[in-house]
Amino acid sequence: MFQLHDQLFFDLVHPDEVKEAHEFETAGYPADEAASLDALRYRQSVAPDFFLGAYVPTCVPTHRGLIGFIAATLSPSPTLTHHSMETHEPEPKPSSVCIHSVCIGSAYRRQGIGLKLLQEYLKRLEQMPDVARVLLICKAHLKPLYARAGFTEVGPSAVVHGQDPWFEMRKDFNREQPSQAAVLAALQAQSARPKPAQQAYTSFDNPSADLTYEDQSVRYNTFKLTCPRPQCGSLILLRGVGTWAPPDDKTTHPEIFTSPQPDFPIALPDGPTGWWLVKPSPMQFENIGFSRAVGGDGAIKYLSCAECDLGPLGWCVERGPTEFWVNAARVGYQTT
Repeated sequence: MFQLHDQLFFDLVHPDEVKEAHEFETAGYPADEAASLDALRYRQSVAPDFFLGAYVPTCVPTHRGLIGFIAATLSPSPTLTHHSMETHEPEPKPSSVCIHSVCIGSAYRRQGIGLKLLQEYLKRLEQMPDVARVLLICKAHLKPLYARAGFTEVGPSAVVHGQDPWFEMRKDFNREQPSQAAVLAALQAQSARPKPAQQAYTSFDNPSADLTYEDQSVRYNTFKLTCPRPQCGSLILLRGVGTWAPPDDKTTHPEIFTSPQPDFPIALPDGPTGWWLVKPSPMQFENIGFSRAVGGDGAIKYLSCAECDLGPLGWCVERGPTEFWVNAARVGYQTT
């Protein structure tokens, strides 16, 4: 009997094989979710190293039989958004690999091919030093497959694609840890290096427009968010991770954010300000600290800079938080 796994091999998909891959795509996804042929050709052309195929030999020596594929592009974002799903951004590094498609031909399903393809894909990515993580969204019934491959569930995704809800999964690569001497040397070099310029919320004439960009009717942060303390400036949130809540948003925030705080290192505006909503977990932050719970029943925790402990920068509920609110006036904006 033919042993498929003994014949299976993996290689990058060639341009002339993309049309065949698209046939798997349209057979595997509903019409409102399947990528177009042009979209697959674009992904293969801009990110060929992340378009991997599963193959079996054929009776024609010059032809290999494509039976499945994974297609992805790169993004600096630590989470999947509509923007990161649609645009290939190889800079800045380290990158997130955003998987768009995992497809197996109908004749080869339920034979473990998808899991083997995912495992091979992750093994190759682990050898790429500029790849920090792998991200994808899937429907509920596929979460066990990706968990077996090594992914961890983040939670419900903000991405709307088709009619069903999606869940974000991720795989982080824990790179080899540097020696203590190397860490000390890097810290010394960092302290001597000029920090990137940052601007305060009050320097923008129209924060709702100046600090955001729109994608699928949702507004995201245009700039990286940083600790506002000039001596620190630690990176808190990457571009495109926070969604904008304008000053007239109806969410009730703790009173401390409307009270004077004369010792805060930057001037805070009078009156209401905008907010950044970060979901669904603290893993979306590059750097964030949490206070002890305050307030008894319905307790909250305040957010702070994990480097210098400056706070409060925002807040979240104590138990099982999935929403993290960052006050737009209490962070800096790295505009260069």
